[in-house]
Amino acid sequence: MLVFAAYVMGETLAAGSPVVELAGEALKTDPRGQWQADDVFFDLIRDRATVKAIVADVAGKPTANRNADRKTAAQKQIVRDALEGKNGRAKVENWLPRWMQFPFKGYGDGTCGIAERAAYAKSLCNGA
Repeated sequence: MLVFAAYVMGETLAAGSPVVELAGEALKTDPRGQWQADDVFFDLIRDRATVKAIVADVAGKPTANRNADRKTAAQKQIVRDALEGKNGRAKVENWLPRWMQFPFKGYGDGTCGIAERAAYAKSLCNGA
């Protein structure tokens, strides 16, 4: 039943919609067991501030600050190393980017309003 619900949601709900946020919270969705960072994930991330924030999430703020001036490719390698436990980095298990968590979160100032719209939709449901 849960697989069917996930399929229907994927086919019918708009990505970034507050409805997705509410459904994810109601179903206690946690994609950690089905998702992992791969080359496509790293290729799609181009914003320097987002990469630095992900380094901070995975390897810690001191590491992110020490490597802030390095090229994004080098910073992405730090994240890869931490997720795989390579090159002297402690292995980080079950990491999810903030925008895949429920409730939604963003990186930096550019959250695209998803978290704000979801909070507003939730307040409407709670007031009914």
